[in-house]
Amino acid sequence: MKYKVGDRVRIREDLEAGQRYGKDNLIFSPGMNSSLGKTATIVNTRDWREDGQYELDIFTNYVFNDDMLEDIVDAPKFKRGDKVKFIKNVGNAARYKYERYLGKTFIVEGVKQNPDIRYDLIGIIDLEFAEEELELYVEEIEDANDNWLGKQYEILYFRGGSYRLGIRQDDNILTVKGTLIKFESPFTGRFFLKNLNGALEIITMESVVEMREIA
Repeated sequence: MKYKVGDRVRIREDLEAGQRYGKDNLIFSPGMNSSLGKTATIVNTRDWREDGQYELDIFTNYVFNDDMLEDIVDAPKFKRGDKVKFIKNVGNAARYKYERYLGKTFIVEGVKQNPDIRYDLIGIIDLEFAEEELELYVEEIEDANDNWLGKQYEILYFRGGSYRLGIRQDDNILTVKGTLIKFESPFTGRFFLKNLNGALEIITMESVVEMREIA
């Protein structure tokens, strides 16, 4: 069996009702169509013949097998055009000549996801960077009197993008709390918050369902 209890998985979007999948020829029934593309947590496993079967928290009336599920691939943390800072070297000896770039900022030129997420940076040739080597560079706040900045907010947002497209998908509505340290132009930009653990959270404005100030 590929997965275990507690793992987060995604139901494949290309499954067809009535078709059989896996070594045990498990049928994907019409009643399972509403699960296509959704993420879920494995709550129970069953050893069955040559293949394992899984019970998921969002569809307890059905079971799935390895061929019906796929790993959740995280979206890239940065996008083309983002300004990032090179904060650490992962320890590869072949990268010693790039130590002089530590602490400096660069623009993301390209993003690759095969199989891991890697970034090309403008000005550095023949080297791809992992997410843990970079952090988003946030400009120093110039207007300390801004009435929004420095206050704590709770933001509800839709993980899949624009809230207008996912307003009925309650399982994809997430919440983040933190101190607002920067925001871009309304409706087209992003909110930058320092969360309760001190990490940077970036929320696109078009994904926000609700935002409220908290004490």
